[in-house]
Formats: sequence, C-alpha cells, structure tokens
Amino acid sequence: MKTVQDLVAFSQANIAALADSGRILAAGVQELSQHAVTASQAQFTSGMAHLQSLSGVTSIERVLELQSRALRASVETGIAETGRLAEATFKLVERAAAPIASRAEAAMQVFSTAA
Repeated sequence: MKTVQDLVAFSQANIAALADSGRILAAGVQELSQHAVTASQAQFTSGMAHLQSLSGVTSIERVLELQSRALRASVETGIAETGRLAEATFKLVERAAAPIASRAEAAMQVFSTAA
C-alpha cells in the first residue's frame, strides 16, 4: 500500500466483506430456523396422527405394532433431518466465509508484493 488512501480503501473493503458475511449468515440462520419450524410442525402432525391411530386399537399386539412403526418413522425422520441440517449448516458457513476469505487473499497479495 502506497498511500493512506489505499489503506483506507483496503480497510473499507474489509469492513464491507465482514458486513456481507454477516448478512449471508443472518439470512442463512433465518432459513435454517424456518426449516426447523417446518420440520417440527410435520413431526407434531405425525405424532397427532399416530395418537389418533391408537385411539381405536383393541389389542396389545396392534398397539405394539403401531408404536414400533411410529418410533421407526420418527428415528428415520430425525436422522434425515439431522443430515440435512448438517449439510445446510456447512454450506452456510462456506457461503458466509467466502467474502472474508476473498479479503484474506487480497491481503496476502498486497503484503506479499510489499515484502
């Protein structure tokens, strides 16, 4: 960097990258939260349907069968949702880190040419 103006411009670009990263992160967290609410609502609806299916059961064997089926479905859904959440979180972190990584690369170039 040759002048104070260059340093100020570089710093402003760094601040803009941090702001971009924050916006990306905030939007992504909002999206993930909405997905979690939707998944919770679906799980609640499924649970209520299961309770309704139990209301007319007359044998213990049928209760156990329905309980087993509901538990299996719940576990499978939980595993699938956890996988989706982990993948979405990883992608969000990558997107949010991109502006900062770009500025870090720019800093490396500036300081390597200055040295």
